[in-house]
Amino acid sequence: HFKPVRQIGDNEAAVISGSVTSVENRPTKNKLTVTKVTLDDGDRGVVTLTFFNTWRLKATFDKLIGKRIVAYGTVKRQY
Repeated sequence: HFKPVRQIGDNEAAVISGSVTSVENRPTKNKLTVTKVTLDDGDRGVVTLTFFNTWRLKATFDKLIGKRIVAYGTVKRQY
């Protein structure tokens, strides 16, 4: 089992599982692209995965909307 998103602390490395709910590319002021992928873990936890300067990932994650994926990274909580 994966740890629910709501139980993961700030700056904690974690493996999560969730359904892809949205994907978007955002340009930055210095002409880079930030890709944001939103996951819902099904247990009242929502997380946004952030990828820097990898605009091509949007097409990959668009195909995964509604599907469950596994991700690993360090959680940064922003309130």
